[in-house]
Amino acid sequence: MLKSIAVIFFSIICVGCLSTTVYVEIGDDICLNFSTIAEISVQYIVRNETALCYRVSGNVYVIPNERPNRTFNCNGSNGLMSICITDIQEEDAGLFSLRVGVSDYRENVTLSIAAPPNIFYLRDVTPVENTDLIVPCEYTPGRPPDTIIYWTRSRDANFKQAGKVLRITNIQRGMSDIFTCTAENIYSSGKKGSDQQSVDVNVLYPPHVLPMVNLSPVEEGSNVEVDCHTTLGNPPNTVLFWTRSRDSFRVNGTTLTLTNIHHESADNYSCTAENTYPSGAKGRHSQTVNIQVLYPPYSEPIKDMFPVEGTDLTAVCKFIHGNPIQTAVYWTRSQSDNFRQNGTILTLPGIQRKASDIYTCTVENIYPSGYKGKHSQSFRIKVQYVPDLHISPEKLITAIVGQTVIMRCYVEDPELTLSYTWRKDRNSSVISATSFIVFEWIDKSDEGNYTCSASNRVGNASISASIAVQLPPLEPTQLMVVCGDIYADIVWTFTSASPINQSSLLQYAPKSSFANCSQGSQDTTNPGLFASRAENLEPSTAYEFRILTTNKHGSTYSRKLFCMTRSGFSTKSEEILGGTLGAFLALAIVIVIILIVILMRRKLPDEQKEQTFRDTYEMNTVQKIEEHFYQGTDNICTGSKEVRESADYCEGHLRQGNTGTQTQEKRKKEKYIYSFLRKKDKSNFVENNHNIYVLYMNCVEFNFCTCIQLFTFC
Repeated sequence: MLKSIAVIFFSIICVGCLSTTVYVEIGDDICLNFSTIAEISVQYIVRNETALCYRVSGNVYVIPNERPNRTFNCNGSNGLMSICITDIQEEDAGLFSLRVGVSDYRENVTLSIAAPPNIFYLRDVTPVENTDLIVPCEYTPGRPPDTIIYWTRSRDANFKQAGKVLRITNIQRGMSDIFTCTAENIYSSGKKGSDQQSVDVNVLYPPHVLPMVNLSPVEEGSNVEVDCHTTLGNPPNTVLFWTRSRDSFRVNGTTLTLTNIHHESADNYSCTAENTYPSGAKGRHSQTVNIQVLYPPYSEPIKDMFPVEGTDLTAVCKFIHGNPIQTAVYWTRSQSDNFRQNGTILTLPGIQRKASDIYTCTVENIYPSGYKGKHSQSFRIKVQYVPDLHISPEKLITAIVGQTVIMRCYVEDPELTLSYTWRKDRNSSVISATSFIVFEWIDKSDEGNYTCSASNRVGNASISASIAVQLPPLEPTQLMVVCGDIYADIVWTFTSASPINQSSLLQYAPKSSFANCSQGSQDTTNPGLFASRAENLEPSTAYEFRILTTNKHGSTYSRKLFCMTRSGFSTKSEEILGGTLGAFLALAIVIVIILIVILMRRKLPDEQKEQTFRDTYEMNTVQKIEEHFYQGTDNICTGSKEVRESADYCEGHLRQGNTGTQTQEKRKKEKYIYSFLRKKDKSNFVENNHNIYVLYMNCVEFNFCTCIQLFTFC
């Protein structure tokens, strides 16, 4: 019994042929029917041009030796001629034809083994959410080749999409599923041949950051923490980090922490959750929170100002707004609690020096809490005016030689910017460009009037002070001592006047310590010859004598003189008379000796006198004479211990003009004395001044020139 019989009949006759194709599954049974033509007696069924059976006179016969290695039957009835094949195999396929007579009229039936289409392997796909999914389903057509292709999904029985390409626009994570591509064809029996391939569609999507609540504004300097919460994406591995809009700021983790927040940290901060897809692409989702920082306005620095007294001053306070933006601006000053001026511009018309101060501009806003945010900038206003000079220590300075003296020129305002110059007397040369002059070791040459001038861009002023330099008392010179038996007479001289009062006192010492003369001190301020007597001395005793001269700056001792008192046996009156006669006798002897020397020197040849003067002058000019600052005459003759009695020497010395600061009148007097002595007519001169007589008698101890200089003060 046949498993199945498929009969295909075509009644359409075309010119030349009638063709059809029959698709049979392997193992099926089939009969191929051909329409016969009654008028033609002999008709054949052939396979691939090989006759398998024929019909003659209504009977159908199988052709011997042409039978294939298969079981088939040929039949004919009702105008049909058939060939039936059972258990169809692949090799049974072929072209079966009906050939009629010799006219070669044919009807063709192609026997084809039915087969379903074949779908190529489909790989799983991982589309990203919100993208378009496109999955092609490629296949090889079956037999028959006409193919129906469509897609289905496992979790949705109602889903069916025709066509070989699966298209899902803007795919969502809920579309993750197993999708199946089915390809079908229909065999001649009406049975369907089909093939299927499935693909796993795994939709990738990022994690999701939950919305964050906006924060209230925070004050600058406080701490801020914000947490970020998420749901997982696909794949679930997630990285969390924080960024902000204006820069490259990034902090990893679920919590954003801002310590001691600065107003520049105010910004939109975003929490981003991120996963990584198999392709390497990132899945991201973010939520943003706005952080507002309350902070004070900022006042810009203000430069110090130096207005001229009497001018109008304005200063501008520039500032940057804070948060909140509303700003109050006001001015204060450090030395006046009551001073306040509102607004960005400080105005001080006709400014005076007392307005010099530190001024402060304060900018201020108010936070929602009521707290005030403040910022201040201070600057100095220093009013410039003509300096009002002072001088220290005083306008008339009295100093002692050798002291350190500092004269300072100053103003009461130490911050006044000034340029200083010092000049002495009327000299235009600047001796100092600072506010002070220092005399490390002041001497007589520093005396004078000093003027300090100070100037600035407003004007200048001057002030003067004088320096007077004084010395301790000058040392007595030209000392002589004449000893009696119980007394001693001392004669000395001062050749210049002292600028301040001074007094002298005779002191004597028989052994070790000096005692004061009982006569006491005497005023020696003015130049002249002075004498004093030490009484009640011991006879035949060696004594030292000196003169102590004192002024308010100190004391000076003369050189020491030595003298031994004579032995004495007379009464008091005899002692006095003997002493007087002895003194006159000594003076007379000295005068005689001096006159003899003068006469002898006058007899020297001129050449010898000239050479003597030259040798003596040259010797003395190289010696350093330690003169007192007040000395009024040139004591060049007094520097040598060699006695020079020659009047010619003094005459030569005077001719050389080496008399220092002596006046013409003084020089006339010296010449008079010189001439007077040359004539040996000195009785009236000597008798009129006993002190000069005594000094003259002791002139051997000095030099003759000095004697003459002393006489000029008589």
